[in-house]
Amino acid sequence: MSQQSDMDAAVRAKFQVRDSFVLPEGEAEYKVTYDETSKERFVGLVAELSTLGFTPALVGSREDPAIIVRKKQPPKQPASLVPTILLFFTLLSVVFLCLLEAESYAQYAPGVPALEVVVTFGGAILAILAAHEYGHRRAAESSKTAPPTSYFIPGVPVLTYFLPNIGVVSAQREPAVNRDKLFDTYAYGPIAALIVTVVLYLVGEFAWVQSSIPLSATTSAQVNESAIQLLIDSIVGPFVKGITPGYFRLSPLADAAFVGFLLTFLNLLPITQFDGGYALVSAYGDRAIRVSTYLSVAALILIDTYNYWIIAIVILLIAPRKTNPLCLDEISDASPSKRAVFFVLLALAFLCLPVPKNIATFPL
Repeated sequence: MSQQSDMDAAVRAKFQVRDSFVLPEGEAEYKVTYDETSKERFVGLVAELSTLGFTPALVGSREDPAIIVRKKQPPKQPASLVPTILLFFTLLSVVFLCLLEAESYAQYAPGVPALEVVVTFGGAILAILAAHEYGHRRAAESSKTAPPTSYFIPGVPVLTYFLPNIGVVSAQREPAVNRDKLFDTYAYGPIAALIVTVVLYLVGEFAWVQSSIPLSATTSAQVNESAIQLLIDSIVGPFVKGITPGYFRLSPLADAAFVGFLLTFLNLLPITQFDGGYALVSAYGDRAIRVSTYLSVAALILIDTYNYWIIAIVILLIAPRKTNPLCLDEISDASPSKRAVFFVLLALAFLCLPVPKNIATFPL
């Protein structure tokens, strides 16, 4: 009985209650008033009631809002082994990529031990994938909610542009506090992965070996760098040791970073069920998510049909699925800062995109 009275006192301390109703099992509904401070006060109410074993929900409309307080439920667990199975195939894809990387070095830099190449390249890719998940978990834990369940879509090496996975479909285990917290949960994943990717690329810029074959003797060692890579090259270029004219640099860390930039690009696109899609819906609602998904597919095909066609098909297969994020605060909109950050994330996505071949091609 003490918990219910504490719960009632907490609600009344933070909101002006117009009416209240007792629901079964000690739960309650409060008719309240909504103003410009209600969003932040509700965040505090969620934290306070959580310690008492209750979860509030702000529902209705701004004109007729209500707070429904229910007993706190444990987060939903994945209904199957599908996330684990998809992760397993993603790891198999990483192993296959490592073998391709080792084979490439055996041809272009036979002096580098294959084990060193595999461990460095594979470890770097795993670090990027782990950083992505850590970002989601860190943001979720900071708002006292369970992190989403991640469904890695495994890539098919060579066919999917040497990607270990072609995106991460997420499923909420419990509602976020509000749209701002939801936005952070999905934005922090790719941002954390991008930070690790940039660090790996910077280290790779200095930890490289020279090819044993001149560039003129091969074209398969050429890749397209992203705008971020080009910027880093221009900054650290004067401090990097020189290379014999006609040859090219090889670095497992830089190669893994290339994969990381491309993964960040895909995850930040406003595609339904992807991180960028959740960010869009969190900031602006779900009205534009289907259009943005099809526009993303069109962009992939126009940018580089040869490398992205399978990715485009996969996205089309999941396009009918609706991104329907759940929030305890169903009334409040995302803050203007989150809406602005969404466009920053979209700009970052295209800065991570390898410059299309019809624009320029750069050596490793």
